[in-house]
Amino acid sequence: MNRHPFTHSVRGSIENLLAHRAPEAREAAASTLGETLTRVADEREALEALSTALHDPSARVQDAVLQSLVRLSTR
Repeated sequence: MNRHPFTHSVRGSIENLLAHRAPEAREAAASTLGETLTRVADEREALEALSTALHDPSARVQDAVLQSLVRLSTR
């Protein structure tokens, strides 16, 4: 099965968002997930991860998550 080129980067961003120890890396991943998603499957995975990350202990990560959710909702 051929995978869309964004799928790999989306999964990497999701892993960083949910598992990276550094809040800066989680914040960057949250920001990345709100951009350049073209596949519905990637958007669905990103939305699930962003929804989970709303509970991140870092306020900066939460803010980046909310901004990405807004960007995704205005498409």
